[in-house]
Amino acid sequence: MVQQKYKKNYFHILFEDNSSLKLHNELILTYSIKEGMEINQDKLNELRAIEEKKEAYEYAYLLLASRSHSEIELQERLKRKKFSSETLHSVIKELKEKKIINDLQFGKEFAESRIKNCLLGQEKIITELMEKGIEEKEAHKIIQEVLRDDENLLSEEERAYQALLKRAKQIKRSDSRTLYRRLYEHLVRKGFSFETVEKVLNRHQKEGGAR
Repeated sequence: MVQQKYKKNYFHILFEDNSSLKLHNELILTYSIKEGMEINQDKLNELRAIEEKKEAYEYAYLLLASRSHSEIELQERLKRKKFSSETLHSVIKELKEKKIINDLQFGKEFAESRIKNCLLGQEKIITELMEKGIEEKEAHKIIQEVLRDDENLLSEEERAYQALLKRAKQIKRSDSRTLYRRLYEHLVRKGFSFETVEKVLNRHQKEGGAR
């Protein structure tokens, strides 16, 4: 057994056929693994599966420590690490049962952040939620609940207007028609409805088009 240099809790178990198995010290103690002992193929497969699941858990917790993830996001990140389907499904299932991953809670946190920090329109946020594995119907529900529960959040129209003012300051001097077009395109890209875009553009013009 050879202790890993940078992960002191892990050891490499070396076999006579030059194959090896990385195991956490906890598993070595649990299974009383010692130098020179024989490990049959069934036990070896069992140890590999247990170790893989432990690694998958550690990686999942590392990801979740940096920020919350939707179920689909976490699945995709685990897939990239080449964990087996059995390990992946087992880990995701247990994390859901423990409510460590919760798409509804994730969706609310994500939507609130996008409303507050990015001044996005509802349509854009719903699209982004769907890209993260949230069903469209659930995404609409999440948006409504977030806006209902936090009275301090700007309304759709006010977000659009603030996004317009911010963008207008960034645009170099141009004629009114060009400015109108560029602001229009910007607000549409941010996911505001055509009706809302027209309203805030008209409001901007009535207020003198101040930048």
